[in-house]
Amino acid sequence: MLKELLGPDGPATITITIPMMSVTEVVTPPTYPMPLNGKPIANDADKEGKGSMYDVIDVAGRLCVRLDSPQSQSNRMEQMLKGRHDLIPQIKIKTNRSLLHIADLGHRISDAFLMCTDFAETAQQAIDAYRSGNAYNLAKVAPTSLIFGFWDSRRSGTKCSRVVISEITANDVSVNRKSAQFFATGNMPNDDSDEIVMELGLSDLSEDDLQQLGFKDVPSTNRLGGVFVRGGITRKIVISLETIRQMHSEHQNELQEYILGLSLLASLTPMPAMLRQGCILVPNKEPTVVGNYNNFDHPLPMKQLDITGAMAELWAIAAAQAFVVGGPRECKLCPKAAADWRAMILKKKDAKKAKKVK
Repeated sequence: MLKELLGPDGPATITITIPMMSVTEVVTPPTYPMPLNGKPIANDADKEGKGSMYDVIDVAGRLCVRLDSPQSQSNRMEQMLKGRHDLIPQIKIKTNRSLLHIADLGHRISDAFLMCTDFAETAQQAIDAYRSGNAYNLAKVAPTSLIFGFWDSRRSGTKCSRVVISEITANDVSVNRKSAQFFATGNMPNDDSDEIVMELGLSDLSEDDLQQLGFKDVPSTNRLGGVFVRGGITRKIVISLETIRQMHSEHQNELQEYILGLSLLASLTPMPAMLRQGCILVPNKEPTVVGNYNNFDHPLPMKQLDITGAMAELWAIAAAQAFVVGGPRECKLCPKAAADWRAMILKKKDAKKAKKVK
């Protein structure tokens, strides 16, 4: 089936739509810092423009909010593959206190932390080979970097587009506001806060400083308090088969089927319900899987595909066995690699500064 999907008559993309529901009436979206310019629809900024915002857009008079971004979804989906020894290579970095998996790194294969280990040369060679048109080495050491994308911004500038893009949105929402009041212990009934502050030697502090230390009441009013959802919550995942078809190597068919198998499995595996405090989402219907065709000769531009999570699991295992998953490796922090990385970064910084002077 993977070979058929990747063939010349296969779909350009596969779209997976999963209707979701919240277990709570009010749903809490992620918050972001306020932009330097402009005023977003949903924010709790103060007079100085400091505060938080929701990622809200107005669609024909109805507000839609993003509950989980493509970046966040990529990180969550990657974590679900992390421990699968049969599916992805187990590349780990040993520190004095922990053992970090490469899937834990923010920039994946191009992360600065990885570039300061004895694995740096292998990682850089894999990135450079990908840049030259050969994705084999990268799939052997970091296949999730091919699936969820990376940008080697500090060194080579190499960009790898995501094969899988997923996001969760809530439609037709109204923004809720909340207020709260913190009562300092010394200000509870029958307590003498002034005497407590004096006894502790804190009487020289200002009201603001005492609030920061937790010895004065702190009100919080008219803050962002989640959203009420009237129009439904949807998780939409798009798998780009066109992106996979552009991955070349001496074992091209096995490589492409391996990446597609992992992509389907990551997309159809149920995610942990709790995204954050106040945002617990569960599916309320079976996923709909649709192939989108970019072929004028195809009878239908869109076709429903019979693909389930169980099928994706079997396909991914078979594809991983055919490709032969890269072996495990435990990397160590390397002062020489760190010195080389530092020298390269400083050299680029100086060159950029010199260019500005000219």
